[in-house]
Amino acid sequence: MQVITLGPLSMNASLLFALVALMLMFFVAGHLGKKQQQNIESTLWWITLGAVLVGRLSFVARFWADYRGDWVAIINLRDGGFMWQAALVFAVVLMMALVWRRPSLRHGVFRSVGAAVVTFGLLWGGFSLWAPSPAQQMPKIQLVDLENKAVSLVEYEGKPVVLNLWASWCPPCRREMPVLEAAQQSHPDLHFVFANQAETAQIVQQYLDTESLKLENVLLDKNTQLAELIQSRGLPTTLFIDAKGRIQSYRMGELSQATLNAYLSTLK
Repeated sequence: MQVITLGPLSMNASLLFALVALMLMFFVAGHLGKKQQQNIESTLWWITLGAVLVGRLSFVARFWADYRGDWVAIINLRDGGFMWQAALVFAVVLMMALVWRRPSLRHGVFRSVGAAVVTFGLLWGGFSLWAPSPAQQMPKIQLVDLENKAVSLVEYEGKPVVLNLWASWCPPCRREMPVLEAAQQSHPDLHFVFANQAETAQIVQQYLDTESLKLENVLLDKNTQLAELIQSRGLPTTLFIDAKGRIQSYRMGELSQATLNAYLSTLK
């Protein structure tokens, strides 16, 4: 998994590198702005904020059926719903428009953005060389169900698989579970598999009964061997696997209805 762990904090590597690159961009912009007596940093702040807003609203518009009537969900950025393509196009167009109208900003803006792009590229390239390669196929291991019967994950090949690593003590796992339950019921063409991490069958069953959750394919990863194989660094982690057992994408963190649908669209 392309995830970096810093103490108790786990973060997607691309997001972390993007934040570092943005910090450097604003630092360079502030330095050049003082030298040129231009407010370059403020210009880049507006471009960045506008791009974030456009990226989020573009995603909400695409999955409006899942957000309609729930304004809290729209502003809940924890679900990770974002269209970076729309954000990038907006940022480039706005940046070009601003520097065309104010040529004096051109040098500072281009140098600041260039520093950010180079920084992100170097960090990502270095991380790709250093980080171990994650599993690309469905892990060929056996877990057990709630009745202690051995179940091999490869038994689910033949249909796309949504493999969710979770625990009952994990708040975001608990929040997303009703979304996954509804998706399992409405997508019989997919296998939804719930691999509980290091809890007993009694604890898991008690949680399911208390929350009135009717889930199929609930398995126990007693020694967290699955988490180790896929290099999971936090919960919940969800893998999206095609019918041939190839891991197409993953999400570390809570899934909303909209973000789940976005990932499911990659399996069709």
